Amino acid sequence: MSRLRKRKKRLFFGSCIIFLILAILVWTIVNVARPMVLNQLISINTISKDTVSITLPVEGLVAKEEAVIRSPINGELELVVEQGRRVAAHAVVAKVSALSLDTPGGSRVHNLAAPTAGAVCTNIDGLEEVLTPATLRELDLSGIGTIRKKVTAQPGGQTTMVERGQAVVKLVDNLRPVLIYLELKDEKIPPKLLEEGQGLNLMYQGQWFTSRIIKSQAKKENQSVLVEANSYPEELIFQRVAEFELLKTELTGLLVEEANLVYRDTQPGLYIVQRQKICWVPVEIKGVLQGKVAVESPALSGGVRYVANPHLVKEGDRVNK
Repeated sequence: MSRLRKRKKRLFFGSCIIFLILAILVWTIVNVARPMVLNQLISINTISKDTVSITLPVEGLVAKEEAVIRSPINGELELVVEQGRRVAAHAVVAKVSALSLDTPGGSRVHNLAAPTAGAVCTNIDGLEEVLTPATLRELDLSGIGTIRKKVTAQPGGQTTMVERGQAVVKLVDNLRPVLIYLELKDEKIPPKLLEEGQGLNLMYQGQWFTSRIIKSQAKKENQSVLVEANSYPEELIFQRVAEFELLKTELTGLLVEEANLVYRDTQPGLYIVQRQKICWVPVEIKGVLQGKVAVESPALSGGVRYVANPHLVKEGDRVNK
């Protein structure tokens, strides 16, 4: 029996030693390998001020100050000033040549002069003397909507052969405001955003500009507005119908993803990196939009680094990134 007891004791102590060695080995692996794995998996971003926005695509009818030049004869049109260039009043912008047996060379040339200062444009659509800013100011919005429905085609380009009395060139006063008629359908837009006198931000071809609502009308699920813009993208003056993005709402500030937040009880916070060590700092949420959160904290400023996948770490972890 004594031998059996001794053997059991040896097995017990041996098992304890093996267990202790395994425990030390596991502890060593966890504490040595975890930081190595963590540094491979952890994602760290730099916080900065940014803006996220919600926009609505909308089509607009554009009215601007336009002066039309008509051809005095049948003939061939030649533009002598490039489209888009602003010229002074009375400057020659084009000429029309016609066959003539009474002139040397067998052709007669008529110069077409600008009746007023403006940007040269050959996109004639026949609405230049109908859709003027003055007309739109006087018309009811439903009347503008009726005109809009009849505008089915975009303006054409320059015509080579022209007829007498045909509108061939126009001067657009690109230093004067433009008016834009917009119809907003089936969209939940805050009513206050579309009140008369309110500013409305629009984007055309990637450029934002500010307009002011001068008329607004709600009808069932549709909302119609007439806006005036003093400053706008240059290319807009060549369009009658244009595609815009209307800014519905935006959020500006130090933005992070909602998934980046770490809550302690009900207090939101972020894991930030200070001297290669992860620290939790509380933050105040200033707004949420499209999964983005605007946060504020004395510990945060532009350039502070934070953990984008906080579920992988705990406070006090060290990182080498």
